[in-house]
Amino acid sequence: MLAPISWIKRYTDVNMPADKLTSTMIMSGTAVEGYEELGAEISGVVVGRITEIKKHPNADSLVICQTDIGEKTIQICTAAKNVFEGALVPVSLNGAHLAGGLKIKSTKMRGEVSDGMFCSYQELGLPHGIYPSAAEDGILIFEEDYPLGTDVKTIFGMDDIIMDFEILANRPDCQSIIGVSREVAMATGNKFNEPEISYPTCGGDVNDYISVKVENEQLCPRFTGLIVKNVKIQPSPQWMRNALNAVGIKPINNIVDITNYVMAEYGQPMHAYDLKDVRGAQIIVRNAKKGEVLRTLDEKDRELDEDMLIISDGEGATGIAGIMGGEDSEIKDDTTTIFFEAASFDFASVRVTAKKLGMRTAASSLFEKGVNPALTMTGLRRAAQLVCELGAGEIVDGVIDCYPNPVQQKTVKAEVSYLRTLMGVNVPVEDILSILNRLGIESTEANGVVTSIVPMYRTDIERGADLAEEVLRYFGYDKLPSTLMAGEMVPGSMGAKQSFQYALRDMLCGAGFNEAMTFSFISPKAYDLINLPADDTRRMSAQILNPLGEDYSIMRTTLVPSMLTSVAHNYNQKITECALFEIAPVFIPKQVPITELVDERPTLQLGMYGADVDFYTIKGVVDMLLDRHGIKGSYKRANEPYMHPGRSAVVMVGDTCIACLGQVHPDVAKNYKLGEAYIASIDLNSVMSLASSTVDAKTPPKYPAVTRDIALIMNADVPAGDCMDVIASSCGKLLDSISIFDVYQGRGVPEGKKSVAYTFALRAADRTLTDEEINKVWDKVIANVKASFDADLRS
Repeated sequence: MLAPISWIKRYTDVNMPADKLTSTMIMSGTAVEGYEELGAEISGVVVGRITEIKKHPNADSLVICQTDIGEKTIQICTAAKNVFEGALVPVSLNGAHLAGGLKIKSTKMRGEVSDGMFCSYQELGLPHGIYPSAAEDGILIFEEDYPLGTDVKTIFGMDDIIMDFEILANRPDCQSIIGVSREVAMATGNKFNEPEISYPTCGGDVNDYISVKVENEQLCPRFTGLIVKNVKIQPSPQWMRNALNAVGIKPINNIVDITNYVMAEYGQPMHAYDLKDVRGAQIIVRNAKKGEVLRTLDEKDRELDEDMLIISDGEGATGIAGIMGGEDSEIKDDTTTIFFEAASFDFASVRVTAKKLGMRTAASSLFEKGVNPALTMTGLRRAAQLVCELGAGEIVDGVIDCYPNPVQQKTVKAEVSYLRTLMGVNVPVEDILSILNRLGIESTEANGVVTSIVPMYRTDIERGADLAEEVLRYFGYDKLPSTLMAGEMVPGSMGAKQSFQYALRDMLCGAGFNEAMTFSFISPKAYDLINLPADDTRRMSAQILNPLGEDYSIMRTTLVPSMLTSVAHNYNQKITECALFEIAPVFIPKQVPITELVDERPTLQLGMYGADVDFYTIKGVVDMLLDRHGIKGSYKRANEPYMHPGRSAVVMVGDTCIACLGQVHPDVAKNYKLGEAYIASIDLNSVMSLASSTVDAKTPPKYPAVTRDIALIMNADVPAGDCMDVIASSCGKLLDSISIFDVYQGRGVPEGKKSVAYTFALRAADRTLTDEEINKVWDKVIANVKASFDADLRS
């Protein structure tokens, strides 16, 4: 927020150096990013009048000008073509400094003395708009009359200091010179003098010129306007052009400059309409129609949609509410009657519309921070006052004010003890009331309770804590007593979920895995790569509203594509073996389009390949993980489209599937340019809920175990795990351990059959098993697998 000291001085006395003012404001809670001294590099340039011009005797392109600078007349040689006798011009004297570090010295030009130089606006470091009649290729000639010898820096406001305030989002009232001046007055202990607004009218009735209708009162809580007739379009006075230039606004003409001046002064954006271009003599504030197009002041066609609020006349759109007006209704040189508009628009609506259209204007930035509808009329009346002061037109009687739901003034109550507790210092009640009242917050105290009536412009004050902050920042942060930290120091710790995942990482790293981290955003095409059917619910993904591109446009519902991409990258880099894991959430929407938060499920994804890696390798990793957490699961055949149909499985605990593992389907591996690889997906929520913290401890066995191997021929579609369960149940309490050590199909095994070899150990806790007991168990195993699966011993 740029604020010239000269402008601030119109409302309060500022009699301190810029560096001291900066520190004073910072200590009061208003940050200052820095300040700039305008015209610091310009010196020795005064107003002079050309009294005589004659040709240079030795150069056809030069003339010799006798120039009166007040205290004396000097001779200057120049090649400027726009000089004439009687012209009032800026003269840089001997020893003067100009923009860009140029230094002027008296010299001889083709034998004639030149004691200085006439200046163009570029040599003074001025923007073109600050002096409309300045020639592009000649010297600057003043149209107004100034005393000879006057320092030109005072004419163009170049003797000013520009303060750059950092205004926080909760203080929209400070996005204006008036708001900043209030803070400066309070911080420096000076009185704030708010402008008195009054202006004459010329009769008539505003309603005879125009009618206004607000169709969307939620997005436009207040809309005000007035009529100015007999308008005279001309440049603004120099003081107004200087003020606008100092805050970074280019002067245009008196009417447009008045709207910009009020915006800078009060933080109230305005717009002026040429009344003859307002079709039907009516203004309608409404939502745009789908496909409606408006050509804005920047000469660009904007396509609108139904969510955008616009200003329209009787035939169509004339402006985008809170952002920019339309080209058709702009002020022109032949404008004679105007309609001034000052309104308040919903900040969220303005922000969304500006973002959709890719537009960012001074008005939209103010509306996005919040423009209080209670102050809209003040800005409109100030504009009318400036019209009269500049002689730019006559104000018609009456104003239009569409304000169906006026903002009510807030009253905040807080106990003195509560305020002191928040502030950490016992500020006397008298000081509390004095500070609040000087801030314009009318406050009284009774029975230990402070009652404050909040001014309309302080939208940030809502509760006692806000009052405490206002008091403390002016009472002085430096008056807070220094104390040691109080309270008990509690060491930080991880939650159950964090501890579980950290332990899981340690376990997997110890097993030879490396952790991978990938984006949660993927491409919709990733589901095609893993062969998910079109009706698979995992294709129902949350869409990103502003994605970086299609490759990062949806939230993933499975980690498989991300893991296969990482594994394939290593494979294609000729890495001979790879084992990766990733712990990350998948995002499962309850419905599409999204109407509520998605379900974020933490998942462990494994991926590996190598010469010694097969199904049983990755199964061993999953078994290790489950065993460490005391989970007993059963393996069933998997039916995932991205896995090999005969080399994949799911792990079930009851009716809950907690993991899926196996070889990547050859077609999917081909999509990723990957060889034989294995993956596993584990639902960590299920593992955490099923995990047992109890460790089963057993006394080391005293008696030896007896190991038996059995190879069975069975149908190829019989799950090896089901057969293992039958063997285990046949052994009963004597079973010590059991595992599969071979699965074979090929020569020597009938077609449609497979050979599965198991090894199991029998042991009794109280005796050494006899041959009779062992043979009895063996016979029972043979009989049960025959009855259950028609399985025979392989000879």
